[in-house]
Amino acid sequence: MLLVLSYLVFSPVPAEVVAQTTTATTVAGFLAMALRAVGEELFFRGFLQGLVAQRWNAGEAIALQGVLFGLLNVPLALLDLSLIPLFVLQVATGFALGWLREKTASLWPGAAVHAAINILTAVLLV
Repeated sequence: MLLVLSYLVFSPVPAEVVAQTTTATTVAGFLAMALRAVGEELFFRGFLQGLVAQRWNAGEAIALQGVLFGLLNVPLALLDLSLIPLFVLQVATGFALGWLREKTASLWPGAAVHAAINILTAVLLV
């Protein structure tokens, strides 16, 4: 579901931007997307959600990190108003990944899902 929504949000990217990719930039881009996903999981679901859950409950921790995760995309949405749905999608993704972190007691399932969403969205757009 998140993959389909991600594709729909990014589908307005101009064709000339997508056409400028090469094999080298695509491979490097996929690696960068995977590493970024791991980094975001470490910070948002590991550090932030873990810290908030120590002070409040798991639901509040998931909600707070999800909203903050979504806020990362507000500057992008402000540049192009057609990307405002990206904020909503990112909040929903943050909630889902936070829930996954809570249920599995591990960051790695969420990191794998997050990386897969990033990479598959890019593949669908190319």
